[in-house]
Amino acid sequence: MNNLNFSESKSIDELVDSNQQSDQRQFKALFGYNLGSPTFKVSMSIGDFIDFSDVANPKNIEKIDDLKDEHVAQRNLDPNHATGLALYVLKGLVISRVHRMKQQNIEVPQEVYKIIDQITEAPFCALQPVVVNIRNTKGLGTQELQADGNGTGYYNLTLSKKNNRMFIVDGQHRSAGFERILVFLNDIIRRGNYSKGGLFKPIDFDQHSHFSEKMLQFWTDVRQIAIMDSTLCVECHIGLEEEKEQQLFFDLNRFGKTVSKSLSYRMDHADSINNFVRNVLIDENILPFEPTDMDQNHWDRDTGTMSRKDVNNITSIMALGTTNSKKAVPYDINRKKQYMINLWRAFISVPGFAKPLAKKQTVLAQPVVMKGVAALSYSLNWGHSKIKNEKHYETLLDAIKSQKIDFSHDNKLWRCLFMTAEERDSLFPGLNDILVLTSDYLPDYGLYDEKNKVVRFGSRHSDIFPKVGDMLRWTLGFPPRPTKVRGKL
Repeated sequence: MNNLNFSESKSIDELVDSNQQSDQRQFKALFGYNLGSPTFKVSMSIGDFIDFSDVANPKNIEKIDDLKDEHVAQRNLDPNHATGLALYVLKGLVISRVHRMKQQNIEVPQEVYKIIDQITEAPFCALQPVVVNIRNTKGLGTQELQADGNGTGYYNLTLSKKNNRMFIVDGQHRSAGFERILVFLNDIIRRGNYSKGGLFKPIDFDQHSHFSEKMLQFWTDVRQIAIMDSTLCVECHIGLEEEKEQQLFFDLNRFGKTVSKSLSYRMDHADSINNFVRNVLIDENILPFEPTDMDQNHWDRDTGTMSRKDVNNITSIMALGTTNSKKAVPYDINRKKQYMINLWRAFISVPGFAKPLAKKQTVLAQPVVMKGVAALSYSLNWGHSKIKNEKHYETLLDAIKSQKIDFSHDNKLWRCLFMTAEERDSLFPGLNDILVLTSDYLPDYGLYDEKNKVVRFGSRHSDIFPKVGDMLRWTLGFPPRPTKVRGKL
């Protein structure tokens, strides 16, 4: 840090060439030492951050002339991750604008609430600080404003867009997300409407319509928050050499710890599936048990409860057709609320379900079987036109509640994955035409425990549960699920 000479206070005029003023900006910065290494902490607008930063990943260095001599200290961008972060930022901007309108006693139009219902139900959004390295410190302007006598203090920091670029060490996907947000907002305001390929469009999107005056003003105000009012905390390391910057990148990405599932279920209020399980299935006592944080794997100690992870995954398949609930929005989950309640109540009506030693009493107590029923229900209710059939869904629901479907271990149908094609054809004529298999019996499918007379399905749920749906299709006389290539899932 000696090259910046913090012991001597200088004016901005002394530090900055007057001929380069248009290339420079001044920021208030807190100077300190991160584990002994000099850093500035700067709060700047998203627009300024984009203007003053670069990403030294392999692809950029190869394609951008201004970066061709820079060293690599980043991985290549993952576009999907950047888009996901852009959607998160959009949620935060929308929440912020609505909060401001309420604080200022400005009426929030109903059409804005409809948008919120399709974007998020998160109560709060925020971004963690971004970490950068100012590789070139030549001409970096510093002016002490206030010092505390302990080597730290408050400064004016003057950066040159040309000479003092901030190379992003941690945060390139946030930066790319910001750029996507600005492109999206500029585009919809210019159009006066959403676009088919935009970051977001409402469910009732009409490409021939236009925003109302209030809606246009809302998105214009959101853009104002994005460009001018939203700030990002940036930790600037100063003059790190190649080896040190690369080590910093590695360490920042190496030591991150993923939040545990059980903790996320308690603390995540932005996931619509998680909220449905918490606020409806649990709080309204739809479930006859309190889901646990632990899997109930020991059949002899089975209390009839289920893990929260399984409840969430099964509910997500019911509503979305997948265990990944990231794209769930309040509008979609709310309109499917009664459908999901009805299906859970049908499960609960099956003899032995949710009772002590449930897994020994009914195959339905195994989560993979519930996932199979949930996936079939989703296809019949919400799938594409070739597989959607609401009458068949009602038949399925009634067959579960009336016990027309035999979920007991005595039903040999549940053993069909452990049989040869000839054995299946003998016991269940026509099943081979519906059951999609890549080959005959594989050990991963599970086994029939002859001693205890129970069917134990394997742990590869994603391979097994679609086949459970095939068994139900055969049982109820439904047509097979369409597949692009026969013999593949």
